[in-house]
Amino acid sequence: MVREGRKLAVGVMVALVFGVSAGANADAGREGLTLSAHVGQSQFDDLDNEAHVQLGVGWKFKGPWSVEAVYASLDSSGGTPEIDVEVVRWHVDAQYQIETSAQKNNPFANPKLQPYLLGGIGYASTNFTNSEGGFDNDDRMLNIGGGVKYDLGSGWSVRGEARIFKVQDIDELRSVFNIGLEYMIHPAAAK
Repeated sequence: MVREGRKLAVGVMVALVFGVSAGANADAGREGLTLSAHVGQSQFDDLDNEAHVQLGVGWKFKGPWSVEAVYASLDSSGGTPEIDVEVVRWHVDAQYQIETSAQKNNPFANPKLQPYLLGGIGYASTNFTNSEGGFDNDDRMLNIGGGVKYDLGSGWSVRGEARIFKVQDIDELRSVFNIGLEYMIHPAAAK
């Protein structure tokens, strides 16, 4: 089951990056503060796959780069004997928006679609409990992924992404799929 989840995550990233790369670089010239809220599915090895909530605050630079600080939280369970798990993730990601405007003759071109790659480092705080007690585990983590953003106008975008995680000393969390909204506050608009 886990291998299928990994294959699905890689397949989604490849499809998003190459299959949807027909969009134009809609945000290339804009910069500003970004706020995002996502819901998604976290895939685990030996625990139940669970829904999560993710919030982010970032900065979009002129050109293809942005950074984002992300907070996510979820509860899961599984194993024998049954164990309950609370997971909190904090990570800082760099996002690279793929330049696609050179594909002018592509019949699927849509200037509102923007594929991107991302990667980051962070921290996972995990609390394991069962009928015999429990323990906490705090570890560093890495993540890589890709996604696509659809510009709704007036600073709003819909984002969909897939990420693969590597948490030090814990092999449970493997991949995450998110969909959500992003709002960009332009400095010029605040004047």
